[in-house]
Amino acid sequence: MNKRRWVVLAGIVVVAIVAGIGIKGIFDARASKERQTLYTAALKNYSDALVPGTSRRDVEAYLRQRHHPYRQMCCVANHRSAYADLVKVGQEKAPWFCNQNNTYVAFEFDSIEPHGPTADARDSDRLLGTRLFPWLEECL
Repeated sequence: MNKRRWVVLAGIVVVAIVAGIGIKGIFDARASKERQTLYTAALKNYSDALVPGTSRRDVEAYLRQRHHPYRQMCCVANHRSAYADLVKVGQEKAPWFCNQNNTYVAFEFDSIEPHGPTADARDSDRLLGTRLFPWLEECL
């Protein structure tokens, strides 16, 4: 094969690779949009069932009855006097510097009883609202 054919062949290979990357990007964006729609639907379902003012005891009983595992965390959005409950609803591709990129529905509470110097969780805490909470975890 002469040099001209090699150049043409190399050009075709480069165009095919660039096109493949572009097509993969389109599919990835579409899949991400579909996952975001599912996250929003999960948030709506929880928000409809658990309205502001619901006690933490009732929120956590609702989650346990439906076998929805949750974890607690302070400081999800604004500084609150009580921990938030987090229910994992999905996972995105993590950047190279993190092992996980999870999406949670966060149940944010406010305390009714006086707390110590740090936030904690008490059955009497009242639900302020719910929100989607993306969280990069296990990062460098």
